Amino acid sequence: MTISAEASTIPRRTSATSALALRYATSSARILLSLIFMTTGLAKLLGMAAMVQLFQTIGLGEELRYAAGLAEIGAALLLITPAGHFLGSLLVGALSLAATLAHLVLIDGNPFPPAGFLVLALLVIWRTRPQRSRRASA
Repeated sequence: MTISAEASTIPRRTSATSALALRYATSSARILLSLIFMTTGLAKLLGMAAMVQLFQTIGLGEELRYAAGLAEIGAALLLITPAGHFLGSLLVGALSLAATLAHLVLIDGNPFPPAGFLVLALLVIWRTRPQRSRRASA
């Protein structure tokens, strides 16, 4: 039984293509999170009925709605700023964790969208974390 020449030329995934795919995934996650958090932050600041009702259900008032809206817009802007990728993803992660917990405990809503945002934020945190310099062992 012989293997044809065509079967042996199947392209293999190299570390360079894997790194490129991971870079594209990270950039896509950053852009998606930025768009989502800019939209929801503006919805909170502009007082859209759904957001007002949500914060009334939680019972934390208008001040928290404004603070959350500003934090979401700030996180969205940091995510698209090269120097702010890591800090922006940390902020998105914290906001997503808080939203997931609020949906589970206070709102009795669907926790999967904010949990999904948390997973995307963790990817960006992992990929944009500051690298420590490795010292040569003496």
